[in-house]
Amino acid sequence: MRKIRQSLPLLLPLVLSAAGWLPIVFLVGGSFMGEAELTASLAPVLSGGEGFARWDLIPLYPTLRPYVELLLDSPGFFVMFWNSVKITLGTLAGQLLVGVPAAWGFARHEFPCKNLLFTLYIVLMLMPFQVTMIGQYLSLDALRLMDTRWAIILPAAFSTLPVFIMARFFEAIPGSVLEAARIDG
Repeated sequence: MRKIRQSLPLLLPLVLSAAGWLPIVFLVGGSFMGEAELTASLAPVLSGGEGFARWDLIPLYPTLRPYVELLLDSPGFFVMFWNSVKITLGTLAGQLLVGVPAAWGFARHEFPCKNLLFTLYIVLMLMPFQVTMIGQYLSLDALRLMDTRWAIILPAAFSTLPVFIMARFFEAIPGSVLEAARIDG
């Protein structure tokens, strides 16, 4: 009885983890099923028939056809994929070019109204998107950037969240480490 009571706190996270991973396992297993096997497994749900739907973790007849259709037969997928890559890399580059120096300045340098400006950053970070949306739209429209990738990249590149997170990280670096790096360099 005592061993059961001791292992109970370990059992709850294990059960919750399994409950979280189970849909992903089903999804991966289903991605290797053919259309006929999926239809047979989900017939009660899809056609409104009697009985229960079943789902096999391992497909009876595994096939790569869904992946071939997605990756080779649909060129739109690659257009969307590379568009996402361009937006992500542009946003990341902008956050690194703008956010890192701003965060370092907030963390390591003293200047007038530093606390007030950092508080303004936090307030802007906490504002819902709907509050800043019209201002962003008007600014991007005035710059004639609407209907371009830059209309997505620029607001994300100048986001306040990375500055806040990196400033807190830079403040946590002890001054002795920075002095040692300056002496060695």
